[in-house]
Amino acid sequence: MRRIAVIAAAIFLSTVGLAAPASAAPGDPAYNLRTYRLSDTPNEGNRSCFSSRIYLAAHNYARHLQIDGVSVDYHSRYSGSLFLGAGNYTWTECLQGTRYRTYIHSQSLDPDNPAWNTSTWSYEFDVQETSCINCQYSWGGKLYWI
Repeated sequence: MRRIAVIAAAIFLSTVGLAAPASAAPGDPAYNLRTYRLSDTPNEGNRSCFSSRIYLAAHNYARHLQIDGVSVDYHSRYSGSLFLGAGNYTWTECLQGTRYRTYIHSQSLDPDNPAWNTSTWSYEFDVQETSCINCQYSWGGKLYWI
């Protein structure tokens, strides 16, 4: 009976450890990516999202929205950097089809700290501009220190 209790405790502790937010080492880029098959003619309103938990150190960050090698750098495109306070965040990436047969790729960083605002960016992406139609695409975001 004692052995079962020890095994159960070990399983519980390893499960609790898996639930902890990920964190990137200071200065290392952090990624939130998935791979899906994307249509070159998306339907308006179709939406796909995924979220990850991450711990970020207090620092100025630049962010990228990325779809298979096509990377949108908001730091250089829209000037300025994003300061994020130290803490845990829910990092969400979404793709939504439009009536123009493009995708709107949005990214949000929602801090656990209720005194801080959620930061959101978006970019419209046309899969037809790539050389691969109806292919598997890795898409998501990247944060790095600046």
